[in-house]
Amino acid sequence: RRTEYTYDDNGNRATQAVTRTRSDGTTERLVIAFRYDGENRLVKTIYPDQTYTTVEYNQLGKQTKTTDQSRRETRYEYDERGRLLRTVYPDNRKEENGYDEEGRRTSFTDRGERTTRYKYDNVGRLVETLYPDGGRTTTKYDALGRVQEQSRWLDQTTKYTTTYRHESEGRRRVVYVTDPLQHTTKQLFDEAGRLWKVTDAKSHTTAYEYDKDDRRTKVVYPDTTSDVMEYDGFGQVVAKTDQAQRTTRFRYDGAGRLVKVIDAAQKETAYGYDEAGNQTSQTDANSHTTTYVYDSLGRRTRRTLPEGMSELYTYNDAGLLESRTDFNGKTTTYKYDELNRLVKKTPDASFGAAPVTYTYTATGRRETMADATGTTSYEYDARDRLKTKATPFGTLAYTYDKLGELKTVRSSNQDGVSADYGYDGLGRLSSVTDNRLAGGNVTTYGYDDAGNLESYTYGNGVKHAYTYDSLNRLTDLAISKAALTLNRYSYTLGAAGNRESVTEADGRHVAYTYDALYRLKSETVTVDAGGVNGRVDYDYDDVGNRLSRTSTLPGVAPQSSAYDKNDRLNSDSSDANGNTKQSAGVSYTYDWENRLTEVNDGAVQYAYDGDGNRVSKTVAGVTTVYLVDANNPTGYAQVVEELQGGQFVRRYTYGSDLLSQRQIIPGRWTSSYYGYDGRGSVAFSQTLRVPPPTPTLSALMYIESQSVSKPIK
Repeated sequence: RRTEYTYDDNGNRATQAVTRTRSDGTTERLVIAFRYDGENRLVKTIYPDQTYTTVEYNQLGKQTKTTDQSRRETRYEYDERGRLLRTVYPDNRKEENGYDEEGRRTSFTDRGERTTRYKYDNVGRLVETLYPDGGRTTTKYDALGRVQEQSRWLDQTTKYTTTYRHESEGRRRVVYVTDPLQHTTKQLFDEAGRLWKVTDAKSHTTAYEYDKDDRRTKVVYPDTTSDVMEYDGFGQVVAKTDQAQRTTRFRYDGAGRLVKVIDAAQKETAYGYDEAGNQTSQTDANSHTTTYVYDSLGRRTRRTLPEGMSELYTYNDAGLLESRTDFNGKTTTYKYDELNRLVKKTPDASFGAAPVTYTYTATGRRETMADATGTTSYEYDARDRLKTKATPFGTLAYTYDKLGELKTVRSSNQDGVSADYGYDGLGRLSSVTDNRLAGGNVTTYGYDDAGNLESYTYGNGVKHAYTYDSLNRLTDLAISKAALTLNRYSYTLGAAGNRESVTEADGRHVAYTYDALYRLKSETVTVDAGGVNGRVDYDYDDVGNRLSRTSTLPGVAPQSSAYDKNDRLNSDSSDANGNTKQSAGVSYTYDWENRLTEVNDGAVQYAYDGDGNRVSKTVAGVTTVYLVDANNPTGYAQVVEELQGGQFVRRYTYGSDLLSQRQIIPGRWTSSYYGYDGRGSVAFSQTLRVPPPTPTLSALMYIESQSVSKPIK
């Protein structure tokens, strides 16, 4: 690769030309040209694909306008002191700044004409931020200008304050951070100012070591285990050794690019690059290679899998993805507005599917989404938080407190979701109230001093209590209701945190072993009350595909598997995109975004919204539609309601996980609560019916991915 430069008579760089070798062995010459005005200011840049940007200036030398090849203009306005007052975007929406006499920014008005204000103390430090909805944060400083307090205000009198106390131990600096709940963390810095030790509110200390070049070489955990990093002379990490003394090594080329990773099982993954530094290949531990091709601007144009099928990409003048042709040869096209926001996705014509379109608010939040299921509309509050989401299947409305925490969600559907949320002083979920339950409708959460979830108690009285080790890893989970122990899970852990065994309340014991890469090698069940004892062993290939399963455990059959170069199961029929088309006599059909749409030629049908959420299922002519809430405390899109023929049939309430389900079985409202084991799998359910007979409890036992149900007496 060779780079050449030319200059004009004033010494300004006029061109930059790069001659390089493509991945196919041919050479190309890429030229970027620069143009200047009479004052030697850059006014135009012309790229190798002939796209360009231009810049205009005022008398102070400030940029007043930028224009791209599509004639989209962004304008800038200044006051007489050269401070930016206003930015006007290509859609003519604007942002504005206000300043005081000292030149400090005192206000910012966004493109939705909502203003945030700032206040400063006498020495110019920010002391208050006032948000458009009336919320505010404040900061106090000590005599040396260090932050002493930071407060978030819930209202005019209630605030949550974090304090910082700065001290010294000899030549070492110490900072004590106390949160609003009076939990204190100690941070100790060494003589060079590097973080040396951190002691949490439970007196667990983590220490850090460095080399002479200030690179972190070791992390020592409270149980004295450690992670170790090694570096080469260029500061690149060449080895990482974990708490179980398993080492992963890294190799680089002369340009500092990662070319090989050698894992703890001594298996290698290799990477190749072109002269421009673009990654052109990846070869896995099975010697299967994926290759990549790029255009002159370094944008990926082709990806070819080990089996030979390719995915293609094209781009518009702004460098945005314009089309993608998948491995099946189907092309999706993309269209953008003047602010480069996606406004339309159009599927390949062979699908006969509707496009997905989007519109946006003045501040760039999504305003509408139209897809094959209909139009979804969104509204936002003064701080751009989602206020309503109106879908074809119902409307969800949200409210927030001044700290920005979600307080309520309400559905427009009769008997639909209605939940209230409470939080502690650290903004952690502390309660969920299900307003549709007549009694026992509040779930509460508690946390230990290190911030771990310590307990949560359902409205039906069932409690989960958690215990952790010094590294904040779960070691015990007790599930009870009053004096009744429903189950208990006691875990032992390996040095790196992998679970080596679990013992349940009735004595059932499962022991786990792992290979050098922490892939599960065996599960051994003993002391099962039902006599379901035995062992399951697993074997893998070098990239983690399971090759075999042998078993002496009742109900778990032996299994062997083989894969093609793309890691697809040979026993299944798959398309070029990797979707399973046939498996065990069942057929599957997919849409233009590889989402399952049919099972067994339409016996089951699914539909999706523009975000990819499944919003309906049709079986035997009966369609169930789903109202999806993506704004719930789990952090993931969740189905909160199911409806048939416009009638409510099932509702879900979420806290940090699914808490309960309410449905009609048969002809009576039935509420079911769900509890979880230490890995997040459903461990039990309790069913309550109206009118209320005796509640029933069922527990689930797991081995690998299989489970069985048993009643709890």
